[in-house]
Amino acid sequence: MFGIINIFIEKGEKKVKEGLVDLINPIIKIMDTSEDPNILEKGAICLKNFLKFTTEADKIHKDQINKIINNVKKLLLP
Repeated sequence: MFGIINIFIEKGEKKVKEGLVDLINPIIKIMDTSEDPNILEKGAICLKNFLKFTTEADKIHKDQINKIINNVKKLLLP
């Protein structure tokens, strides 16, 4: 699932990418409830790609950015 989303984020046109921003919250929810390292890794890649294409601050809300940061912290724990 995350692989398909990443393809659209990386290769899609701007409108496609903007339409996918609505998937940020479900991705974060999956990552919050999962302990599977593969899911966490693929989810992190998706979130990274969202941040890469988003240049305007209003596209991703601040609370979503905070949730992304919390998930990155979770991945960095030993």
